[in-house]
Amino acid sequence: MSKHTADTIRNVALAGQRGAGKTSLAEMLLFTGKSIDRLGRVDDGTSTCDFDPDEVQRKMTISTAVAPVEWGKVKVNLLDTPGYSDFVGDVAGAMAVAEAALIVVDAVGGVEVGTETGWDYSRGCMTRAFFINKMDRENADFYRVLGALRERFGNKVVALQMPIGSEDSFEGVVDLVHMMAFKWEGGKMTEGDVPADLADRAQELRESLIEAAAESSDELIEKYFSEGTLSDDEIITGAHAGMKNGSFCPVFCGSSGKTIGAETLLGVIAEQFPSPADAPAREGHKPDSEAGDSRSTADSAFSAIVFKSTADPYVGKLTYFRVVSGEARSDSHMWNATKGHEERVGQIYFLKGKQQEATSSIPAGDIGAVAKLTNTITGDTLCDKASPIVFTSIAFPEPVYSLAISAKSKADEDKLGPALGKLADEDPTFRFHREQETGETLISGLGEAHVDIIIDRLKRKFGVGVDSSTPLIPYRETIQTSAKAQGRHKKQTGGRGQFGDCWVEFEPPVVDIRAKVYDGSFHPVDSSEMAFKLAGVAALNAAAQKAHPVLLEPIVKAEVTVPDEYMGDIIGDLNGKRGRILGMEPTGDGRQVVRALVPLSEMQRYAIDLKSIARGRGSFIIEHGHYEEMPAQSAQAVIDNAKKAQASDE
Repeated sequence: MSKHTADTIRNVALAGQRGAGKTSLAEMLLFTGKSIDRLGRVDDGTSTCDFDPDEVQRKMTISTAVAPVEWGKVKVNLLDTPGYSDFVGDVAGAMAVAEAALIVVDAVGGVEVGTETGWDYSRGCMTRAFFINKMDRENADFYRVLGALRERFGNKVVALQMPIGSEDSFEGVVDLVHMMAFKWEGGKMTEGDVPADLADRAQELRESLIEAAAESSDELIEKYFSEGTLSDDEIITGAHAGMKNGSFCPVFCGSSGKTIGAETLLGVIAEQFPSPADAPAREGHKPDSEAGDSRSTADSAFSAIVFKSTADPYVGKLTYFRVVSGEARSDSHMWNATKGHEERVGQIYFLKGKQQEATSSIPAGDIGAVAKLTNTITGDTLCDKASPIVFTSIAFPEPVYSLAISAKSKADEDKLGPALGKLADEDPTFRFHREQETGETLISGLGEAHVDIIIDRLKRKFGVGVDSSTPLIPYRETIQTSAKAQGRHKKQTGGRGQFGDCWVEFEPPVVDIRAKVYDGSFHPVDSSEMAFKLAGVAALNAAAQKAHPVLLEPIVKAEVTVPDEYMGDIIGDLNGKRGRILGMEPTGDGRQVVRALVPLSEMQRYAIDLKSIARGRGSFIIEHGHYEEMPAQSAQAVIDNAKKAQASDE
């Protein structure tokens, strides 16, 4: 692939609902642009962008893949992102380095959860566009979906194309700018006049297009009001300006299954979508300082942001980066300004799915990868040490679902920590830690599927087998009144024995309990520190029964964001989980945030519950709040379960 400059590069992130056909669309574009010589299929595990064994097995995209295609003099970097919500962290990473987002919509399913997620995460992109895919499917309806898009995302959503036929009869698209028809047969595109039966509808959609294009500038809106129309060139000028400032959201259509619509889509991407040179300077700051800084493709000093990492025990870590300014070079040094560490760089690569094409340099605006960086992880900034900058961090979602894991064998236990560390380095939405109060190792992710993938990768990549379970709740116990008790420990085993005797008063202060030793006795030979510790334990056990012990449970602060229509169900569910609603606040986009205090024990599977209640359209975050007394009935159930577990262990 030939070298390009920032103005001839287009970075386009593909987003949307799982099953909408993002990966198949990428495959169609790559094949049409002759970047690949055969058309792969997701179902067969042969697509360019779904190459990870987990993706092949599950027939779904799990992590972002990069694949370039040349169209004319332009290089288009396609970033194929996951459509399942558990892997939305990769969507955030891809959107952070793309100037444009192409949200793929199923012509049958219409606006779905993944459509809204793609829209939300693409807010930072200059251009957002829609591609209505699968127009050849039964019940495909372009106009219904277009209407739903406009209703959900506003009148800025405007068709640049309309379909010729639908379902089995779908054969091409109408270009509403030039009023030309493009049909595909046998993989070849032909052009002609708009079919007579579509002329009226095409003209109606063209009027909406002209109106939207005119609104991009005062000059065009004045021309439109005075003459009632715009020329083709003026429509293109207005649309291009609107795409660059986000006020114009074009809609395309086609079928990745029939390879219809690739040439026309690539043409618009190459001619109208913004390049890295069009993008505003990326914000950052000086290392070890709050002083603002920024870089653009016009700057000569090298800088780049890492948006993805993959860990492999055999080939090492592969770091994906987008060059912001200057040029990345093979066999050089890069300064990790985030960590304050210098990285030795060997060979750098362009990527096409799992294929790596060695190159001597990667220019500003382009995307590449490098292997075996030692201290660089996703979100870090790489730059020239003489001109350092730390770019504003990529906003990744926080984990919301946890499992406890334990190694299956001693050999697995020895490898578990390093393997978890490598997986955490490649995935900023995955965390692990040792829970001190329960002694469990907890792994946390964005959902059940995400955590399952982590467990699978532990075994497949690192040979670490683990058992998983629901985490224990770190309950605590306290007393409500003061009590005194004697603790006495006496044991004679031949020779020196053990003797400890003490009287202790226990009181409930604000935190924990207060213990005061006020009497006791000792033996000059048999008494020892350990004997008195055991006597103290006996005193506590005796006094606790008289001091009205109670169980304390952890309470978390929860913020749940859902569309307005699910508010009643969410509040009812939180009340049923012994939650206390603190307040509600509209977000201004048809959603509300519910704030509540809820017992941790009731929130362990909330990631799953919320998907069911809000049809996947909800999100939430939690943080530890405080401990408080558990209701007697609930506490007794916990105590009974603990006794049963202890009995079974014995």
